[in-house]
Amino acid sequence: MSRRVDKDIYYLDIAKAISQRSTCLMKHWGAIIVKDDVIISTGFNGAPRKIKDCIDRGYCKLAEYRRQHKLGRGTAYEQCISTHAEMNAIIFGNREDMCGATLYLYGEEMFDMDGVYRIVPMPNPCSECKKLIINARIEKVVTLLDSNSINTVFVNDWDETDITGGY
Repeated sequence: MSRRVDKDIYYLDIAKAISQRSTCLMKHWGAIIVKDDVIISTGFNGAPRKIKDCIDRGYCKLAEYRRQHKLGRGTAYEQCISTHAEMNAIIFGNREDMCGATLYLYGEEMFDMDGVYRIVPMPNPCSECKKLIINARIEKVVTLLDSNSINTVFVNDWDETDITGGY
């Protein structure tokens, strides 16, 4: 007898598939907004429309900037040309449908410049995405911690310290 896949894992698997459309060379993020078991919107990270993306450029402007200035993850986002997956999912969705919805977020990152993407440990929306999530009235954010462990965060639990700073 086969077991039915857990609903959160099911939606995170869809977010993972969406992340594969990313146009970023370093990070693949996928977001899916779900309400009442209906997919409201999806988004992946990449350059805005009509802007040449990192795949087409053949390099990541942010990675180059961080390398030159010896900066780490979560810094210098003003150098990145990409729009975040969460932002795109919110932009492309219907505002009324998002109230009380769940945002599923999946991320992979190339940590060692070895061409291998690995799941982002402790994935979390950035402070700017958190502001958008709050204003979209999304209820919770679900992320994948490893192959079968999830983390659920209730947006109402975020405060000022969660939406300032970087990661």
